[in-house]
Amino acid sequence: MVIIEYDKRNSKTKSLLEYENSFSVLVKSIVDTVLGKINEEKNITSGEIERHYQLALLLSFLNIESLKQSLIKQVIPQFVKGDKLTQWYYALMYTNSIKMPKAEDIRPALLSLPIHVNDTFELAVNDCIVRHLMFSLKEIIRKKLITTRYAIDICDYIVHIISPKVDAKAMSSLCKMVGELYANDHKALIYLSIGCGDGHADSRYIKCLKNRYPSLDLHVVGLEKYVSSEKHPFEYLFDGKLIYISDNTKYESYPTLACQALGDIDANVLLVERFALHHLGISFDCFKERIDGCPLLSIEEPVNFYERTHLWMRVARIAYDLLVNWCFDQYINQNWISSALEYTNPKSGQFNVLYRWVEKIPVENTQVKGIYPRTDVIPYRQFVH
Repeated sequence: MVIIEYDKRNSKTKSLLEYENSFSVLVKSIVDTVLGKINEEKNITSGEIERHYQLALLLSFLNIESLKQSLIKQVIPQFVKGDKLTQWYYALMYTNSIKMPKAEDIRPALLSLPIHVNDTFELAVNDCIVRHLMFSLKEIIRKKLITTRYAIDICDYIVHIISPKVDAKAMSSLCKMVGELYANDHKALIYLSIGCGDGHADSRYIKCLKNRYPSLDLHVVGLEKYVSSEKHPFEYLFDGKLIYISDNTKYESYPTLACQALGDIDANVLLVERFALHHLGISFDCFKERIDGCPLLSIEEPVNFYERTHLWMRVARIAYDLLVNWCFDQYINQNWISSALEYTNPKSGQFNVLYRWVEKIPVENTQVKGIYPRTDVIPYRQFVH
């Protein structure tokens, strides 16, 4: 990871001055809102500059008018009837102003619209945005405007600067949950990982639990969407099990699948997910049914009212998510976004996004300070259906 001391007179990486002059005021304002403004007075990493620059670049290649027409013609008519369509058209025009509107300005105009009918609607809107962003990402890759070198730089920044902050808060919350729920229970405890990542972050959490509670009968199971020829860390570090999600598993609850994998139907189950929930492509109510009331430690990047209702803000959050996952394809060879881009029409269905709402997070003080986009560690100790 390259740490540079920013100097406008002599910078060896993309300078902030170049960045500011390359894109519109609107795009820069959106990028700074999503990723936080770069502090020129402090030492900054080349990865921090690159993620700002590449997100702005991706947004600049998006045909926003084409996206709006797709929403109006393909998505909105499925959920909005009659005269409401004209209101939607007005809202989309309004949220594409050259001047970045303030939350208090757009709120009255948008509150009366059926913006959030249900999660099915949210998924449909997000899927449409993903399809358009896929083409934009494919184009900047084709033009070699973003390369593996930039991707690795961005990932180094995320792994070394952001992850330790999240990990520290996650480990503290996880140990507290286990202490409160299972410390004096003589049953086996299954650590069930829903993702995301290659398992190494989970491995740190599991080792922490084993050190903190040495008498705990702890077992490890992971849900996995993609079959790999390589052995998973859960298997060789903890003698754990992997459950590959398929048509045969989609009707079983996650705790049931975990207990069946270990042959212990009476075991306790604690679920952990790291940025995975918003990629499952299912509603949150459906997810709650699947976890069957079990406690869950959730690490997510929730969105607020402004980010949901302002079209550019919604696009920017999804664009960053898409960009970062493509970067991690280059970093750890996970081959998720890269394989979807290989087609003439990229397979947007492979990348589902449905972010949690800030207003629906049930616990106070969950936000990890100093991280953009906003990241929360949310301990759901028990779900009530």
